[in-house]
Amino acid sequence: MAVTALIFVFVLLVAAPLLAQSSATLQGHVVDRSGGTVTGAAITLRSLSMEFDASVHTDSEGRYLIAEIPAGTYALEAAAAGFRSEVVELLVLNVGRSAVRDFRLDIGEQREPVVVTAEIPLIDRATTVVGHVVTAQTVLEAPLNGRHFTDLGLLVPGSRAST
Repeated sequence: MAVTALIFVFVLLVAAPLLAQSSATLQGHVVDRSGGTVTGAAITLRSLSMEFDASVHTDSEGRYLIAEIPAGTYALEAAAAGFRSEVVELLVLNVGRSAVRDFRLDIGEQREPVVVTAEIPLIDRATTVVGHVVTAQTVLEAPLNGRHFTDLGLLVPGSRAST
């Protein structure tokens, strides 16, 4: 009986990371114009469509990490004493992604924010995983027979249709 319970617990611990991810992670590095780290910079993430806000401070190496972020569109701000704050107005975070967004802050008044409106697509520098998020637009434009989104599963290498 005890062996069965031990095997059950072991299977649960091994299978836990295999569960589907429903959130994203954001991390980055904050430096000044000369490349020096900015310790204690406030990083604020605000959702534009739902009620999710997160605030963290950079560590002694100028790095920050925000985990368990629901997928969506956000505004991201980096601010530190003696520096102009930098704001990214539209930051899109997708499910299961670990996005990296670094900041290079200018010296100046905090009342003078630098607003970034045209953002380059985020590159997943945090992992070596190659993948793609299938958006609603992709599903609408894909040549699917009957428009069943479940048919997209057959595009995964090694998958096969049930008989």
